[in-house]
Amino acid sequence: MLPWPWLPAGIGPCSLGPPPPGRDRGLGNRGVQALPRRVGGALIGLGFFGFWPRSSSAKQMRSSREVDRKQLEDGSEVVKLASGVQYIDLRVGRGEVPELGDVVLAHVKGYLMERDDPVFVDTYSDGRPLVFSLGTEPQGLTEGLSEALATMKLGSIRAVQVPSYLGYPEGLARANVKPPLRLPIPRKGGLRYEVELLRCVQAPAENGAKESQRLCCSDAEYPCKLSKDIRLDVTDVPSQK
Repeated sequence: MLPWPWLPAGIGPCSLGPPPPGRDRGLGNRGVQALPRRVGGALIGLGFFGFWPRSSSAKQMRSSREVDRKQLEDGSEVVKLASGVQYIDLRVGRGEVPELGDVVLAHVKGYLMERDDPVFVDTYSDGRPLVFSLGTEPQGLTEGLSEALATMKLGSIRAVQVPSYLGYPEGLARANVKPPLRLPIPRKGGLRYEVELLRCVQAPAENGAKESQRLCCSDAEYPCKLSKDIRLDVTDVPSQK
């Protein structure tokens, strides 16, 4: 669990105070397993992992300006974007930064910025990373988190703090909570995330299978091995460097 507050006191939680000039307070949410290839290829379109395209501007997300960097005693940096999103790289991956529109896999653990840090999404414990096109926002991700994802290298782990106006400014009622989400979200509540972009490789076909598979794993385990890593037969997931 991330310490609270995980950002230095001088920076302060970005959920406090009004949005930066030009931001609309009403911005809301944009909004080891084996899967058969026949089924896996359909998962993205059917929203099995909570995926659907949103109307947020991918180009705008990619070009979010950094307005501040603060060096910490341990050598890490807190980066603050013009939107109010702040992040720290917990691990910089050895992969490349994916292009907008690339299909990526991400493990996400999200916390409400409240006492005891209640977890509202945790794909690690669910055993199902999110599968989505970079620049879109599946269930469990928010506009603010998408901004932070846009500059991550494959294999990276990043701690992200999202202001309420880039999360769920109107909240999320219990009746609308659907997997992978676990909890209702209070109105104007800030969010914190740990997010990891997985790396994938093309594995040879096994046991007489005609088609090969994509194997996805953390950066530390790359290149992925059949014996211990996530096996995801989704043809749309490109092999990665």
